[in-house]
Amino acid sequence: EEAMVLPGMGATAAPGVYDLELPEAMPELSGNRTLMAQVLIRDPSIYSALRDQRTASGVPFAMTVKGALDALGVAAPLGGAPPIGLVAGDAESYEAFGALFAPALGLYHGRAPSAAHPADRGFPASEPDALAAA
Repeated sequence: EEAMVLPGMGATAAPGVYDLELPEAMPELSGNRTLMAQVLIRDPSIYSALRDQRTASGVPFAMTVKGALDALGVAAPLGGAPPIGLVAGDAESYEAFGALFAPALGLYHGRAPSAAHPADRGFPASEPDALAAA
């Protein structure tokens, strides 16, 4: 008996508007509510530069943006950030597609991608000996 494989979990992409290839011209994104769309609308050259790229393990840029292009994103929860709209298919995706990941994650976190992460998160200082004993 053959095991059931869910769509998109095997060798073939999940059905949708875009599978493994994207059109040459950037799709219309004005109704898309994701941070990905905000970044691409501001700088369409990112789409052109990454459209045909793949990571070393073969993850295409199309797979990274597929969910947001298929679903257009959902409304942000009250007081919350809109969805990012990107999926990293492997660890290298963050670097290979960094021209899109960095500004989208920067919008999500409310700081520039180059900004240092705040070191003091408001936790009380711990004694080094107490941490070593734990």
